[in-house]
Amino acid sequence: MARFVYDTLLLIFGTSLLTEVTDFMKEIMNALNSIFENGVVNTAIYLLIVIAASILTVNVFMELLSRISQEMLTFEHLMLILIKYFIGMIILIYLPDIVQKLFEFAYALYSYASNSFDVTSTGVSISLFGKENWMDSYEVVKSDLEGTGLGKVKAVSDNIGLIFQLIIPFLVCKVSLFATLFLAASNSVTLTARAIFSPIGIVQCFDELKRSEGVRYLKKFLADGLVFAVTLGVLYGASLIQAAMFSGLMEELGNIGSIEEINKALSAMTIVKITVIQLAAVGGILKANAIANDMVGA
Repeated sequence: MARFVYDTLLLIFGTSLLTEVTDFMKEIMNALNSIFENGVVNTAIYLLIVIAASILTVNVFMELLSRISQEMLTFEHLMLILIKYFIGMIILIYLPDIVQKLFEFAYALYSYASNSFDVTSTGVSISLFGKENWMDSYEVVKSDLEGTGLGKVKAVSDNIGLIFQLIIPFLVCKVSLFATLFLAASNSVTLTARAIFSPIGIVQCFDELKRSEGVRYLKKFLADGLVFAVTLGVLYGASLIQAAMFSGLMEELGNIGSIEEINKALSAMTIVKITVIQLAAVGGILKANAIANDMVGA
């Protein structure tokens, strides 16, 4: 039970939720960077370029046949079709380099945001059981709850009210954490899949050039890469709001020195105020993809 109380206090008063998200995203970005650097993605792209070039050639002949059948093929139209075909083939040839550079840009922006934003600091000094180091606090929690010699069953019965008070924010934060980590992992898979199938998607650049679905495909690939940097921005914004709200709230709570003081401090409204900021950060992360798409105009 002591571990449950300690972990929940970290979620409520600390930055446990934000820290786990940022650490997980760092692992994902390092894994993606390794995949793109060792050439695995480029190899898959080269295999699909042959198919994409065939599709592009078929599209050209279909366009020519359509205009011939309608007696609308002029020299200007023929040159325009050939120029678009030439541009499409050039893009396919250099597509692996284009995809690599787009990812490198997204990774560089993420690295800059990671080094610039301190998402794990609320800017407020919170003292739990008089310990500046949160890890030291666990032993105090354990001593208060299980060190009386009455055993764990008696400890649970004596502190059943505290357990019920903490279980709701604990479950909400853990579900939110799982959803956020799942979103980050799924976005990395989507990013890799977009890179691999980019030759097929880029073939559509034959129509309307810069306004085509092919160009939009590359924009969406870049947006998927920028999601991680946007997520860090959302977490940083949440930490700033949290710091502003906590400054007054923590002055009221003061130093939490015992389980009894926790019971007094953790009113229902206090839990709501503290937990809702971290939940708002999760809600912002869910919109990170839409923000990234707006950034690139996808």
